[in-house]
Amino acid sequence: MKRIATLVIAVLLTLSLSACADYAENTAGSSATGGASYDNIFTVLHLSGHHEETEVPVYVLFEYETLKYTKYQFAFLAWTWRPAQKNYRQVAYVELEKDGTIRFMSFDVDSDGDYTPAVWGDSSPIPPYGDESLRETGLTKEDFMRDLVNGYFVGKKPEDLADQFSMEDMDFPNMDAYAGSSVSVNNMLRALKGLQEYHLNKQTS
Repeated sequence: MKRIATLVIAVLLTLSLSACADYAENTAGSSATGGASYDNIFTVLHLSGHHEETEVPVYVLFEYETLKYTKYQFAFLAWTWRPAQKNYRQVAYVELEKDGTIRFMSFDVDSDGDYTPAVWGDSSPIPPYGDESLRETGLTKEDFMRDLVNGYFVGKKPEDLADQFSMEDMDFPNMDAYAGSSVSVNNMLRALKGLQEYHLNKQTS
């Protein structure tokens, strides 16, 4: 009887220690998500117009792996200075090849043109940072799609963006016109880099 009781206690102690280890692993580095960790959330350092960095969560809303690439729908924060009631998330639709290359990216329809999984949550046109009473930059979602998304991000591998952390490290069409929209550009870059890292981790796990 004593032998059975000792065995039961040993099993319970092992399970308890295992649960504690799992908890510690799952909650490590998760301050931006309120102390919890989720498989479909990763964090990036949001860069403000004053070059201040804040850890923020990025939410993977949908992912589907095909034979050649993976489809992603994910939401990220573009701005932090807008009023809380207007601080919407950007929802992007992106297709990444096995090696993380950006195959397709959109803020409206998917690559087949059949569905609309993405939403432009930023301003359009975008006002310059700091003073909304100033004249708008005139840049719209369509400009971002032409110059930044299709003109720069599509076709980029993770190693192509590895040393790029802000607009100052980039070179894309009509870039000078985006000087007043650097916050939008910077955080789109960081969210995409985070998604590529998330994707590659999934490929090797």
